[in-house]
Amino acid sequence: MFATTIYLDKPIPLHRLAEAFAAAAGASVDRVATITRSDFERSPHRWFADGQTIGLQIWEEGGDFSLAVELLSRDQIAFPDLLAGVTRTLGATALTDVFGVDPSSDSAWTMVTPDGAATTVYTNTDDEEPDLVLSPESRKIYTARRQAPVIPGN
Repeated sequence: MFATTIYLDKPIPLHRLAEAFAAAAGASVDRVATITRSDFERSPHRWFADGQTIGLQIWEEGGDFSLAVELLSRDQIAFPDLLAGVTRTLGATALTDVFGVDPSSDSAWTMVTPDGAATTVYTNTDDEEPDLVLSPESRKIYTARRQAPVIPGN
């Protein structure tokens, strides 16, 4: 089993998230379960149905990366490739602490942009809020990467 939380920089409807994760994993969309945090809290035993191998629990946060997606996979996945495919399909930028950074760091994140590039960025740690707000230096990187052209299929 594989589990992590990914943060996206824009709101995405549940059905689009399911389609993007299915495509990136090479699975059919009916193999992806989606649930909002409020629905999960009411009925946590309904995370996966029979035959579903990917679960996405969604909730909103504040800050620069306001959509949180908890990813659970019953199968091992090539996470960097999966995340690059998801960001490309959605045209969104994601933050993760699963690869490329010290997972014990409170401020270091790997940012994956729609072109599939992975860059280390940092969030403000002096802010008392738990929201993911990029440091000024990292905001410049984010802005520059978001303006880079996306080359389909790369």
